[in-house]
Amino acid sequence: MNSNTVGAIFSVGKCFLLSPKSPSEKKPSLLKHIFAFILIILYTIAALAHLLYNLPDYRSLSLMQMTFLVMTDVALYCSAIYFPLMTNKITLGWYHLIRNLSQVCGTGANRSYSFAGFFTVSYFVTVSLYVILGRKEGVSFFYYFPYRILAANSMNFGMVTGVTVLQMLHQCYHVQKNIVQRRILTKVKSEEIYSLLEPFERGLFTLSDAVSHFNDIFGWNILFSHIIGVCRTLIYIDELVRTQTNFQFSLETGAILGSLLIFWNLDDILDVLLKIKFNLMKMGKLQEAFLDEIEQIRPTFSAARFYSISRPTIFSLSNPATTFLIVLLQFHIN
Repeated sequence: MNSNTVGAIFSVGKCFLLSPKSPSEKKPSLLKHIFAFILIILYTIAALAHLLYNLPDYRSLSLMQMTFLVMTDVALYCSAIYFPLMTNKITLGWYHLIRNLSQVCGTGANRSYSFAGFFTVSYFVTVSLYVILGRKEGVSFFYYFPYRILAANSMNFGMVTGVTVLQMLHQCYHVQKNIVQRRILTKVKSEEIYSLLEPFERGLFTLSDAVSHFNDIFGWNILFSHIIGVCRTLIYIDELVRTQTNFQFSLETGAILGSLLIFWNLDDILDVLLKIKFNLMKMGKLQEAFLDEIEQIRPTFSAARFYSISRPTIFSLSNPATTFLIVLLQFHIN
């Protein structure tokens, strides 16, 4: 685990209560709770003002587009207030997550992650796109866009940080795989293997607990990004079918790209675990019970505990939404 990357995450996140101040913080202070309450109120007022300002535009849309656009705004608002609203849970979750990762991988800076670069680029792209959009639509930037920039910033932080933490988890599972290949498999016929299996199994249990805390911290943000991605995709498809307009990149489209990065990293982690299990299968029937235990502590990533995330999840999310859109279009044509 890279301590410099963890420090960068907390340095950025603490400004808007997106993360604790430090990895050692277990309980937020009273001042932090007050700041979270004020932040939620400001987000709520800004969201209502944004909704009222866009109400005439919403009424000019079709019922389906208006529904999906409102769902997008609601998901964006929920993503913005989730971290301040769940301050206690997020702070404690970060404490246990960092502790679990450091127990398995240590706290050295033996591998570099590009969290600061990714977050800076995503934030710069966010502001730039809103400036371009504001000029195109002739809308005052400071009147309309600050709320959406802050809300999108919360989602960007969640997605970029989630990908960074998944890279750390991948490194930890890779360390466990190396232990199997370089130490355990070379001691299969030795009594020493039992003394090696115990800390190895303890490490996998620790990583499984880290995955659980990852789900608590980032699961809701992943769920909201899925909702935004699906709704925006359906709106674009509907516009292409109805008006034959060209595709336009929006900030919410970044939620789709972030979800794909999440899926990619999750799949890499599960692939490493499969390699660990495959290597352990070479040990023979003597370790069948141990293999069963490894299968039971297989990491399960979820979106707010509602559904598990894996490679087929992309199609599971898109198929019902696409079917719903096709049915609505058929009704419209008839």
